[in-house]
Amino acid sequence: MINQTDKELIERLIKGTEMKKVVWEQSSRNSEYKTTLGDNSITTDNWNEGIMTFVDFSIWNNKGEQVYSVAARKGQDDYKELYNLYSAAKSAYLKVDEVVDDILKHLDF
Repeated sequence: MINQTDKELIERLIKGTEMKKVVWEQSSRNSEYKTTLGDNSITTDNWNEGIMTFVDFSIWNNKGEQVYSVAARKGQDDYKELYNLYSAAKSAYLKVDEVVDDILKHLDF
């Protein structure tokens, strides 16, 4: 379950991502994205197991050890906050805004 500190961290990560101050890369898994802040890192992932969809958020220390993780299934209370972070990370990695801007520029008649 997400606590108040988690919510604040997620909100700051999303804001930093939108400001392009938090940079995301794809991890070794296609659906997982990672950012490094100082000596530590954060990952977010979205996956399906059968008919259920999950999203998670994990914190890793400078030794590569997972020190915290929270996950939610679609339909649970925490899913929306976690998915918003995942969506922001994925969009930033894929550079969605830049792609759309480039397409619009080419359609400027």
